[in-house]
Amino acid sequence: MAGTQFTEKEMKKIKSYGRPAVGWFCTYTPLEIFEAAELTPVRISGAHGPTSLGDSLMHTNICPFIKSLVDEFESGTLDFLDALVLTNGCDAQRRLYEIVRSRKPGIPVFLLQVPKKDGDEHIERFAGEIDELKNWIETTFKKEIDDKKLLDAMDLYRYLRARLRGYDGARRRQPPKVKGSYVMEVMLQVLRMPAPLALKLLDEEESIIKYREFPVGPRLLLYGNMMDDPGFLRLVEKYGGHVMMDEVCPGRRFWNIPEPRPDKPFCRSLARAYLTKSPCSRMAASKTAVDVVKELVAHQDPDGVIVYTLKFCDTHLYDVPRLRTALDEMNVKALFLESDYSQGAGQAATRVQAFIEMLKETRGTIPRDNTN
Repeated sequence: MAGTQFTEKEMKKIKSYGRPAVGWFCTYTPLEIFEAAELTPVRISGAHGPTSLGDSLMHTNICPFIKSLVDEFESGTLDFLDALVLTNGCDAQRRLYEIVRSRKPGIPVFLLQVPKKDGDEHIERFAGEIDELKNWIETTFKKEIDDKKLLDAMDLYRYLRARLRGYDGARRRQPPKVKGSYVMEVMLQVLRMPAPLALKLLDEEESIIKYREFPVGPRLLLYGNMMDDPGFLRLVEKYGGHVMMDEVCPGRRFWNIPEPRPDKPFCRSLARAYLTKSPCSRMAASKTAVDVVKELVAHQDPDGVIVYTLKFCDTHLYDVPRLRTALDEMNVKALFLESDYSQGAGQAATRVQAFIEMLKETRGTIPRDNTN
């Protein structure tokens, strides 16, 4: 299964698809445009290690995920990309855009301006941004994206996201058919390949898990931002817990998007779908990230919640006090972790173990063998 790092084997695999590779990582990036242009979307991520190169170009007190990406660009790891699409999700992302443009002039880069609200005027503005992205891709790769290609791409991603919802349901079953770490590993692969190949991968994986199930201990909701470390979920499983749902960027925020209506103009249809999807904390839309967590807890009744945020991520850390209050009022146990991204899962081991043991005692959950 894929991890977060770009090994030589991983890069060769991406190139073997025979399409130009476009890097991205924000879930407000409309991948349908990439598919319509026959590009490979590659969700970029950093290595879980020191960020000496990133520290030399960015302030110390800035998003460690973004600094790890700077390290990957500076070291040449991401030079295999044919282009890059970033968003204005936060100040650190905008600084990354400036650094890549300055330090890697050979990689074309586009900054997608995503509104923070989901009203009609903001949808119209975002539709214009998506249309600009479409024009930029056509110019950069000398490809024409006509209405039929875009409609076919929308259909493909509509189906792909429906299939990913099925994985989410499989891990919520009692007993579940798949581990939370396995779901994340599959997601990380899906986010680095063309939609048709992603669907083929899901067919292969589903044939493996179809008749499998395993007992688990406490059922957990994982909430966070750039949580892309299957090792953390395996740590939870090691101590008897089970991440039965998530609200993270390479997870539910990717597949929980309303179906774009196949109405013309297509860019407006995509803009509406993306702005009304499962929200990031940076949004000031009609439904907040805290509202979503409350709804998930109320409907799915997890035994506990793990809130996993990155240091210096002001947009997500701003929600922590409200999340703490909301979960206390719902009488739900929660573990709040703040990560620097560099050390991976190991830095949280003791707290995760203590939290799961506490849940076993307070909810009466008896841990059993959960190997598969």
